[in-house]
Formats: sequence, C-alpha cells, structure tokens
Amino acid sequence: MTTRFERVTDEYKEKYPHMKSYAACQSRAFMTGCFSFVAGGAFIFVAQELLKSHIPYNRKHILLAPIAVGTIAAYAVTRHNTRLCQQMWLAMEEKHSEVTPLEERLQEKNQTMTESPKPV
Repeated sequence: MTTRFERVTDEYKEKYPHMKSYAACQSRAFMTGCFSFVAGGAFIFVAQELLKSHIPYNRKHILLAPIAVGTIAAYAVTRHNTRLCQQMWLAMEEKHSEVTPLEERLQEKNQTMTESPKPV
C-alpha cells in the first residue's frame, strides 16, 4: 500500500526529480517551527515564574506572553527555513535562485537561443 505522497512523487518524478528532498526539507522546517513554539513559550513561562514578584500584570493573563512569544518565534523560524527550502529546490531544479541569479539564467538562455545550429 502506498501513501498519497508516494503516488504524487511517482507521478511527478519526471517533471520534479527533487520533490522528495524538498518535501523532507519542508517537513524539517515545520517541525523546527513547532519546536520553536514550545521552546519559546516554555522559556518565557519559566522566566515569568522566576520573576513573578516583579511582573506588573494580573496572574490570570500569565499564558498570554508565552503563547505570543512562541507564536512569533515559530513563525520567524518556519518562514526562514521555508525560504531556504525553496532556494534549495530552485537550485536543484536549475531555476533562478540566490545561487544562480535570474539575470545570469536569462543571459544563458539568450545565448543558447541566439546560437544558430551548425549544419551537419
């Protein structure tokens, strides 16, 4: 029995040969974001518990700051890692990326189009 992801990868393997590595990278990016949410929230919660005599707000709002900080940290980490995955995939699929800028790819394409085929 194959999973849906395996069927999709088999179906598009000709067009996107590096799809599995991109999916693995995306999975790592999302799991890192989840870990960042938990770690950031736990850090702020522990800091609040240690400094509870100096915190000026009501105790019933104690989870507001950890959830907010965890969410912001998770978003930032996931966004950064997702961009790295996108750049990796573009580089592997030989499309424009930071590794090969768009201008360079366009110049290569124009050179190959302007070269006339040699007679045999």
